[in-house]
Amino acid sequence: IVDSEYEANSIIEEVKHHFTKDYDKESLLEVTTVEDIEIKQVKATNAEIQEKDKLIDYIIKGTNEEKKYIVEKGDSFWSIAEYFDMDLDELILANSEADPETIQIGDELNLIVPKPFINVQVKRKVVQEEKMPYETEYAYVSYMYNDEEVVSKAGKYGVSEIEAIITEQNGIQVAKEVLSETVITPPVTQLVTTGTQDPPPKQGTGYFINPLPGSMITSRFGSRSGGFHLGQDMAKAAGSSIKAADGGTVLFAGWSGSYGYMVDIDHGGGFTTRYAHCSDIYVSAGEKVYQGKIIAAVGSTGVSSGPHLHFEVRKYGSVVNPAAYIGIQYR
Repeated sequence: IVDSEYEANSIIEEVKHHFTKDYDKESLLEVTTVEDIEIKQVKATNAEIQEKDKLIDYIIKGTNEEKKYIVEKGDSFWSIAEYFDMDLDELILANSEADPETIQIGDELNLIVPKPFINVQVKRKVVQEEKMPYETEYAYVSYMYNDEEVVSKAGKYGVSEIEAIITEQNGIQVAKEVLSETVITPPVTQLVTTGTQDPPPKQGTGYFINPLPGSMITSRFGSRSGGFHLGQDMAKAAGSSIKAADGGTVLFAGWSGSYGYMVDIDHGGGFTTRYAHCSDIYVSAGEKVYQGKIIAAVGSTGVSSGPHLHFEVRKYGSVVNPAAYIGIQYR
């Protein structure tokens, strides 16, 4: 309840402004609310009249609940999200003005994910550069398995300038209509060598090999920076091949919040392995893989400070020390 129709309309405009304040006004085509908003006259006491700023904040957040966290030494967005049982994307959404890569000790983070009572839809025209995908050509050899690949010439993304109409709801893009596209730099075709041999049986042998030979262990399993590290970090150049530690069935392959691009494999006997922060994934859920199959490439996706493989071993769902299982007969 506010004291006038003018004040009510002003609050609606302020809510709209919250989701457009960072944009060039000339780029805005349309700013509306998804809901039909009706303003009504009601009888109210002075005690029932609400402060404008508090009401705006309430409408944008969708709650009066306040829950804050002060960043401490060793914290990262990933560790904070994990500690408070939040998805990384939720924590980022709750702190849209913060940079997840540059938080400092003493920074205050909001732990309440906003769910606005009024949904603001913004249409705006943008001119921006975008990546153009490259094509891939294959060469076949007899000394490799038919599901192995070696990149002999890396492809390169092209660059194009596009003019588009972007539609957003509460700051999140929901649609894009490309009006025109001009190629600035054409993409370079990638050349890949693959084999013609059938691979070995796709089942667990009961023995784990090193999934990233030639790597350097940069963080071990166990206590770390006031938290607990669930796996073993193995550093190697971005793009290096990650191999299945043993044969099995892929449980998951895709994006998983702070883990970035990730692969989980079930090896039977209650054992699973996890491969995280990948730059590329070469398998899909449900696929059967053999020991040593290249399943992904080293990257730094998700919450990561540099190219590495985060490798986990789990027994009946509980994490165990990977170092105690690599190179041994585990079942």
